[in-house]
Formats: sequence, structure tokens, C-alpha cells
Amino acid sequence: MRSIYGPIALVAILVVGCSGGARVTVSNESSATLNSLTLSGEGFSQSLGSLEPGAKRDVRIRPSGETSLSVTFVANGKKFESPPAGYFEGGGYRVRAEVKPNFEVAVRSTLESY
Repeated sequence: MRSIYGPIALVAILVVGCSGGARVTVSNESSATLNSLTLSGEGFSQSLGSLEPGAKRDVRIRPSGETSLSVTFVANGKKFESPPAGYFEGGGYRVRAEVKPNFEVAVRSTLESY
């Protein structure tokens, strides 16, 4: 008789691996503090507060499905909002958003192995 525990354990590992969210790093390469920094996409919006020049912040994002990343912030009294960029899902993705000196945002995403 075959055990059903092997397939159940495999499904449990896959579900837990996918539920951790995508790992997102935002870096500020500009010379200004980024205030009201917010990351958003399909099914999520996460406020990060402020980010000083040269600083980085790591967060976990749990989108509701396939998504891109939009970054909104205020710098030098002016509001900036990047168009959606990159592609990621809820699990196994590594996303990097870099705010450039001219306040443009570059987004790169890669699929990591679980």
C-alpha cells in the first residue's frame, strides 16, 4: 500500500514556499530623502515611510497574483510616481527598485529558486 504522506508533504512545502511573498529591495541613489514612499501593484500597497539618500530597505510583498511594481514618493517637495515596471508573483521572486539621481525608478525582477 502506498503512503499519501509523500504527496501531501510536497504540496505543503510548495504552498509554504510560495506564501512568503516576493522579496523587494528599494534603494535611494538620489541626493534627497524620499518621503511618503509607497510600493503598489495588483492587490497590494505598502507604505515604507522615508528613505534617506544612499539607504536601502527590504520588504516582503504579497501580491494577489501577477503584478508589476509602481513606486510613489515625495522628494524636494515634489511628488513622483513611476509607471508599473517589472514582473513578479507572490513567491520566489526577488525585486529591486532603484531610485536614480534624477528620480526615475529602475525595476528589475528575477525568479529565485525555492
